[in-house]
Amino acid sequence: MILNGSEEYKQDVITLWKTAFPKDSEDFVQFYFEKKYSHENTLLHVEDGKILSSLQMLPYKMKYYKSFVNTSYISGAATSPQCRNQGLMHRLLTYALQEMKKKGDILTTLIPQEPWLIDYYKKLGYAPCFEQELTAVNPEDYPSFPDRLRFKEYQISDLKKVYFYHRKILENQNIGIQKSLHDFAVMVEECQRFEGEFYVLIDRGSTAGIGFCFFADDKIILKDFAAKNEYYRQYFLSKLFQKSHRQIVISHSTNGMARILDAHKLLQLFAQTYPHLDFSVKVNDEQIADNNFTFAVANGNIISRLSNTADFELSIGELTQLLLGRTDLLGEKYALFPQQRPYMSLMLE
Repeated sequence: MILNGSEEYKQDVITLWKTAFPKDSEDFVQFYFEKKYSHENTLLHVEDGKILSSLQMLPYKMKYYKSFVNTSYISGAATSPQCRNQGLMHRLLTYALQEMKKKGDILTTLIPQEPWLIDYYKKLGYAPCFEQELTAVNPEDYPSFPDRLRFKEYQISDLKKVYFYHRKILENQNIGIQKSLHDFAVMVEECQRFEGEFYVLIDRGSTAGIGFCFFADDKIILKDFAAKNEYYRQYFLSKLFQKSHRQIVISHSTNGMARILDAHKLLQLFAQTYPHLDFSVKVNDEQIADNNFTFAVANGNIISRLSNTADFELSIGELTQLLLGRTDLLGEKYALFPQQRPYMSLMLE
């Protein structure tokens, strides 16, 4: 039986999490269940009063060109060790897809914790769409700057000012997961509590740059790094290197997957964004029957077609890659579609 979370089962969910993710510290698990967990966003597979599997569907907005759409991020998907390889998580995720669509989500995302899980999630319609790009910084390229600006660790008094700067950066992405003020506060606290630092560059009272720093061996992995212009960018990196004396590696996005829940709505937004594109597509979705249609796209609109013939016949995973701009993963046949680099980062992964 599949149920929503409740206070009755919360401690059992925590116990299952600890069993499934033994590398997570006690402090991190407590932090997650204080800051991100909610009963209404949790699904449980329960038999005879025992939780066999569970997951969370964390809500986020996604910037999709000129629109903001509802999405859910799958977190904490776990099955009791003695119940694995019985299809329980497959059934729970299939149910979750329907539930997310019912509540108005257009897309769902996740980050596989192990490489082998990529093929597992592909069977449920997810497709690789987010890609981590790492850029090593050569400190010799960044000269020493005078201490004209304030380069400091984040303080709680900076919250709203820094958040609005961060939000503006994310809103400039064509396709990217957005963060609420609460999400941002959790990101900063998680970074500072668990072996990281968050730095802010201030110029005459205004935020000029930000970056989440995570330490890995002799390196700093710099995430969600942004600066107003190249001068501020160089200033930030120069001061960070002077402070840490470590190799700096800038991380853009993370390796994640996405899945369309409502093909009609996302196709409509895509058509409005690219009214010059004229094509038809037949969609195959094994989990969500409503997506199994042939659509014609022309002049910024879409219509359902009775004919099964189409220019492109795609699985829901392939359609997800197409509409999120990962045409580079689909082959030359789709070269007429615009290529994008969807952005997702700092999801407590």
